[in-house]
Amino acid sequence: MAVDQAIADAAPPGGEVVEPRALARQLLSRVLMLAVLAMLLAGYVLHASLPPNPLSPPPERQLRVRLFVPEGWAFFTISPRLPQLSPMRPDADGRWRPADAGHLAVPADGFGANRIRRAQGTEMAILLRGVHAEEWRQCAGTPADCLAATPVLGTVTNEATRPSLCGPVGFVRQEPLPWAWRGSADRTVMPSSVVRLEVRC
Repeated sequence: MAVDQAIADAAPPGGEVVEPRALARQLLSRVLMLAVLAMLLAGYVLHASLPPNPLSPPPERQLRVRLFVPEGWAFFTISPRLPQLSPMRPDADGRWRPADAGHLAVPADGFGANRIRRAQGTEMAILLRGVHAEEWRQCAGTPADCLAATPVLGTVTNEATRPSLCGPVGFVRQEPLPWAWRGSADRTVMPSSVVRLEVRC
C-alpha cells in the first residue's frame, strides 16, 4: 500500500503510472523486434551474395543490396590464414621494431570509434603499390634479422594526410601462427617475406 501510494505521488500531473514489469516487457519486446530485424537484414545480405538458387531474390533487389553492401558476406569470411602485412622501423640501436598503429579496442580510441588506426593499412598499400612480387625477399628467420640484411629497394613519397610511416621502413608479410601451434609460439617463427623502403614525408 505504501509503495503504491509513493508511486502515485511521484507520477507527473495528468500522467499514467507505468509499472516496472510493464516497462520491462515493453523494453524486451522492442529489443526482440530489433534483433529479428537485424537477423532478417543479415540473412538478406548473405542470400544476395550467394550463387543463384530457387530462393534468390529478384536481380533488381540484389543490385540494391550490393549497392549498399558491396563486400557482401565475404567481408566477414576472409581467411584467417592469409599473410598479415605489418611495418617495422629501426630504433636508435638499429634494431628493427614493430611500427604498426596498434589495436583498435583501446580506451584512447573510444574502443574502436576512432578509425584513424585503420588508415595505416591503406597507407601501406599506397607505399607498396610500385613493389612487384619478385622484389620481396623470402625470410626463413625472424623478420627483424632479415630486414637488417636487406638492402633498401627504393625511395617513395608518403602522400597520406596523417602519415604514420616515415624514414627507413620495412614491410613484412607473414602468415599467422596456426592455433594448433600456440603452445610453441615463443620458439616458432613463421616464414615471411620482407622489403625495405625509404619513405619521404
